[in-house]
Amino acid sequence: MGMTGVNALLKALPISGIRAKIIADIGGLPIYEPPAGLALPFVNPVRIGGQILQLEQGIGRFAAESLVSAAYSETRRRLGTMDRPVIYTDKSEECISLPRAAEFLRSRGFISGDLYHFLSMVTDAVCSTRLFKSTCNRVEILTRLVDMPILPPPAAMMVSLDEIPEPARIDSAGGGWWPDVPMVSFSNWRQSIVTSATVLDGLTGKRVYSHSGMLGDNSKDRLHRWLALHYWCAIFPSSAFVSYLCEVSGFRSAEALKTALVSPESYDYAHQHQWPYESISVNKLSFSWPGLIDGEHKTIGIVVVGSGARQAAEEIAISSIGSNVVIADPSGVSELLCTGCQKICP
Repeated sequence: MGMTGVNALLKALPISGIRAKIIADIGGLPIYEPPAGLALPFVNPVRIGGQILQLEQGIGRFAAESLVSAAYSETRRRLGTMDRPVIYTDKSEECISLPRAAEFLRSRGFISGDLYHFLSMVTDAVCSTRLFKSTCNRVEILTRLVDMPILPPPAAMMVSLDEIPEPARIDSAGGGWWPDVPMVSFSNWRQSIVTSATVLDGLTGKRVYSHSGMLGDNSKDRLHRWLALHYWCAIFPSSAFVSYLCEVSGFRSAEALKTALVSPESYDYAHQHQWPYESISVNKLSFSWPGLIDGEHKTIGIVVVGSGARQAAEEIAISSIGSNVVIADPSGVSELLCTGCQKICP
């Protein structure tokens, strides 16, 4: 049986926090960290399809995205909620996995077989490269997307105020508001939630809000994900992101979800995944569209020196789509990564 209620949100959000990290890009178009346990890169299907039509057919951005959006609306009806999660970065975007996006675009005739193959290679490169960099006791750990835990470990449940949209807390710096959004004073919310957090600390035995103590300085505040989402529900109750959270968790309204997010029962996790780290960042990959690559393939030479260097060299080679990569070690033995098949050949 799947998770229900607030616990269902454990799989609705990325491992690293509420704000998904950009783990790669193609020609500047972002590729996002997925919700926990999905282990595939995610993209906005309308944006990637629109960019392809712009590049390949010279269609204007608005017209290109309108074409793709109309086609996607039909596909969307057949997808479950977790097949099309709403991912938050600096804004909220409904996304699907890159393999699903490539299949959708090919089935609608928006991309050629060669471009479909290119997107498949991008997926393989993103999944097989150790993109996630974390530290534990000052030791750096590199992790592949496919090796990330299926649920966020307890340490990852504490987030900074960066997980709250910037416009929503602009009033803490001296006033301001966002059109069509009801004003909720950040300082008032913070004051009230600190009181609730103190009660939760006693009932759950967990520290759910570590605050600086000064309302004018909240840069060092650390709070539980559920408390950060509580503010989302307070300031953006009608947003696509909050609607997605309600859909995943089964709550009928943002108000009902907000109440549950400060309930002690919501802090009793069934999972005990241990993946201790002090911080996490991403070594982002960047790719160029094949149409923007010169006719002649580049050749990249990599000399392997030191422990672990070969794995790092092979990751660079796999992510260098469109280039011939020569890997050489001090003994003089070299290998070539073929551009077409993306395999290491002697």
